Amino acid sequence: MLVSSCLALALWLPCAGSVETSSRPGDVLQRARDLIESGEPAAAAELLAPLLESGAAPTGFDARATRLLLARAHLAEGGRAQDALDVLAPLDTGDDHDVALALGEALHDRAFEAEARRGRGEDSMFLFELARAEWTKAAALATRGDVRAADRASALVLDVFGDAEAARDLADDALKRHGDDARLRLRRGTAALQVWWAAEQEGDETRTVRPSAQRTLVKQAVSDLESATEALTEDIDAAWQLAWIRELQGDTLEAVEAAALVLERGGLDLGGPLLFDLATRLAAAKETRAAGRALLHLGRVDPAFLTTELTRRSEADPSLAPRLLWVAVGLGNSRCSNGACVERNIVDALMASKPTGADVWNNYGFYLREAGEYETSYAAYEQALTFDDTDPRILNDTGVLLHYYLHRDRDRAVELYERAIDRAEKLLKNKQLAAPERSELKTALRDAKNNLSRLRNGDVRPR
Repeated sequence: MLVSSCLALALWLPCAGSVETSSRPGDVLQRARDLIESGEPAAAAELLAPLLESGAAPTGFDARATRLLLARAHLAEGGRAQDALDVLAPLDTGDDHDVALALGEALHDRAFEAEARRGRGEDSMFLFELARAEWTKAAALATRGDVRAADRASALVLDVFGDAEAARDLADDALKRHGDDARLRLRRGTAALQVWWAAEQEGDETRTVRPSAQRTLVKQAVSDLESATEALTEDIDAAWQLAWIRELQGDTLEAVEAAALVLERGGLDLGGPLLFDLATRLAAAKETRAAGRALLHLGRVDPAFLTTELTRRSEADPSLAPRLLWVAVGLGNSRCSNGACVERNIVDALMASKPTGADVWNNYGFYLREAGEYETSYAAYEQALTFDDTDPRILNDTGVLLHYYLHRDRDRAVELYERAIDRAEKLLKNKQLAAPERSELKTALRDAKNNLSRLRNGDVRPR
């Protein structure tokens, strides 16, 4: 009997001849904390649970601390929120910040477990309400500098209850009480953006927020998010929202840099689609410089991602490849290092998606011509003609390759110039042509006539 008693209490009391490495209650709690921190919450729970079940607490035993730590271990295990609630049930929640904080976490996790089984409904929302009440209480009881409860309450109110104004007020009150905190700035900035966006969606007749107040609101939100982005060096939420609001405000280069932070911190799975979507919108809006910057960020990380995304999306939007290639061609070939050019990698990655359409191959041909790859350029122009052999611009550009750069197939070049002239003259007879298209056709007609004249006069110097 003496041996079994010694085994039962070995964690708390020294036995004859034993080493006192884990003899004090505080040592056991620290050991449990270490196990949780090292990713072994089940071992921590196994260490603590028997002490509460025995009913024979040794001297110095702190039931409150043990229950709080055991509840934390259960929550860290996942799927054991009810066990955590059962462990916490005997504790007095009156004015105890730590108990209220722990109860809020257990109720919050229990609500998500219920939601996972049956979807969001009355049961889960009731549990969320209880979690909100506990965290709100804990926030009021917190000592200066302890913003955990306020942070959790603000996030819950925004994410689950959708009350942006209440979430902003919670974060704002905590900031006033505790001083500057990056996590609370993130909460306040996020909530303020949602308040601002909801007001922006109101019509003039139903608008409840003055324009001046709106400007102040979004200015504070951006300031909060910038501060949070800088301080929370592994966080992506603030950077993601900055990318969104910067694009809305027309600060496209800043939007790209914020999205690039998401790529840097969250990897291609998160940042890749964000930057690619941004690049496509900017290219469509003819924001070429910003779109090019977005492509450069992706090209530096993984050009193959561009191939995959463009291949996946081109069927739904055939105009995507020409727009992005036009942006990529505009980047030039200036950033080359050890034989590798980021811009060239981007162009090659886009073309590896095997795009269709004359424009994209025409642009590719021009890019290769500027790179001095004349045979490959000519092949790209011929590929463009397989999609449209009536476009005067492509006909002229293909002739230019033979005439000025390859210095061969003179008859073919003459034929291309003549077809370009004939086609342009016919199209220009249409009085319904839009001004931009008419201007491009006039330029193609003029160039084809000049090039044909020079070819017949033996002039092969590139213009």
